Amino acid sequence: MKKIRNILLVEAEEELLNVVSITLKGRGYNVFEAHNAQEAIDALKTSFMFHLLVTDLGMSPGMSGFELIKHIRSEGNELPVVLCSGDYPELERLGGEIKKYGIVVVRKPYESEVLFAAIDQVAA
Repeated sequence: MKKIRNILLVEAEEELLNVVSITLKGRGYNVFEAHNAQEAIDALKTSFMFHLLVTDLGMSPGMSGFELIKHIRSEGNELPVVLCSGDYPELERLGGEIKKYGIVVVRKPYESEVLFAAIDQVAA
């Protein structure tokens, strides 16, 4: 089982970013918050060691969560990913690629226990 301690959380909605961050911190995780894909990319360029990326699929303006994942994979980063989204048609459309990248999906809206279960799945 992989030890997950440091999470890069990417969410464009400020309120949701705060709630999820507080929830994860309450469970003992160290959380770095990013409001968009570019902030996440910048964070990944630092020397800080992240164990997991939790990202929203639909972020605008700019790169989507899935485009962020493809970008970091293209740079050789195999960071485990939990992808959160309420855009069910888009999740269905991306289904094959999501499997290819080994992404765990959490459908919005979700309870905190669903997110924790997804993190446990990635760590297994």
